[in-house]
Amino acid sequence: MLSKPCQAYQTILVEYLLNPSENCLYQACKLSTHLAHAGIGPDEIIEIHLRSLESVFQQTHPLKTPGLVLQSFNFLLEVMITYGLSHHEYLEKKTQEIQEMAQKLEKVQRKNEELDRQALELKVIAQISRILMEDHFDIPEALTQVIQAMQPLFINANLGMVLPNSRIIIKLIHDEITVIDYNAEAVQINLAYKDLTIFKKMEGSNALYQPLLQSDYNSAIWIPILNNNHEITWALVVESEDTMRMSEDMARFLGVLRDLLVTFYKRNSLVQQLSIQATIDELTGLYNYRHFSRLLELEIERALRYDRPLSLLVLDIDHFKILNDSRGHLVGDLGLKQIATIMRKNLRDCDILCRYGGDEFVVILPETNLHRAMATAERLRSKIEQEKIEFTERWNSHMEKIQLTVSIGIATLNEEPDNAYDLLKQADQALYQAKKAGRNQVYCARKAN
Repeated sequence: MLSKPCQAYQTILVEYLLNPSENCLYQACKLSTHLAHAGIGPDEIIEIHLRSLESVFQQTHPLKTPGLVLQSFNFLLEVMITYGLSHHEYLEKKTQEIQEMAQKLEKVQRKNEELDRQALELKVIAQISRILMEDHFDIPEALTQVIQAMQPLFINANLGMVLPNSRIIIKLIHDEITVIDYNAEAVQINLAYKDLTIFKKMEGSNALYQPLLQSDYNSAIWIPILNNNHEITWALVVESEDTMRMSEDMARFLGVLRDLLVTFYKRNSLVQQLSIQATIDELTGLYNYRHFSRLLELEIERALRYDRPLSLLVLDIDHFKILNDSRGHLVGDLGLKQIATIMRKNLRDCDILCRYGGDEFVVILPETNLHRAMATAERLRSKIEQEKIEFTERWNSHMEKIQLTVSIGIATLNEEPDNAYDLLKQADQALYQAKKAGRNQVYCARKAN
């Protein structure tokens, strides 16, 4: 069954052959444009034309057939000329439409890639945020998780984290995490860059950059994290054999990442500071009473479990209240600081020094029996007696010196006492005996009993 345009062509042709007119040719040319736009090809038009002739031949005398054939060729020629022009125009239009569609498709594809990249960046940022929001006291472990989370964004690159204070470099290469030795010379050169920087080896820019993760690279990204003193505390490194470009999206992502790491550094610094404040006496720098209580319990538990000796010293500054009342609390504070300094210099690293409160100090002596504890206490008493506090008198600006002495009580862990309360109580009783005996003396709990 013929389509409507084909039926129309046949009707016009029959009319033209039976009664030729310019109007028929005009209608035929107009129809040829529709045939071209309908996608009907030249071969199909010729086929339609021949069918139409057969229909005409059935209605006319055979003697008229040659003339009608020639007349139909004239009709077909007019149609095909117009058809060719319309078809060419149609093809050009369709070609232009296809090109425009291809351009739009390419833009959509680029936009989709951009959206995919942004979605991945958001996913990575969210993952890194979760990592950094956890309570991490192991900084290298947290930073290792950060570079692992970044890997999907830098598939063909090597990632690493430089920790100058710990003197290590954590690197992620080919899905493997390793810790490499600290190349001080190379790192020192790179530590000069305090801002987020991209280095391009092929362009010859920033030739002073030293690769830290691999021997060969074409571009590298350096992301430094600064402390309050404007010094680099960590640095994130991305090195690649490909040439990386700092696009707006990458710059935005790296900026957010850097802000997260800076916040993480500040939060951990604050946590450490608060932890120190919770355990350290601000004036002397020794452990405070609260922390001393926990440490004493732990040391007693360890000594009892492994049957090891443990001793405790309690020191009290002689006539400290008189010093505060006559010379002022500033001079008293100088005395407390000086005694803390003398104790540090004359005790072992394993000994635990604490300010017990006011003018009293306690010292936990692990692996120390009574005899060695008495020798240690006597050494401390003698060193403190030999030192003098130097200060400027507030009302006459004269330099003055004051000698301080301490009384010391000693208790040693045995079957009795076997707990922190009784051990501290016995050391306090020994201290009381030392003061009662005239101060500036060392007494032990056994002698006090």
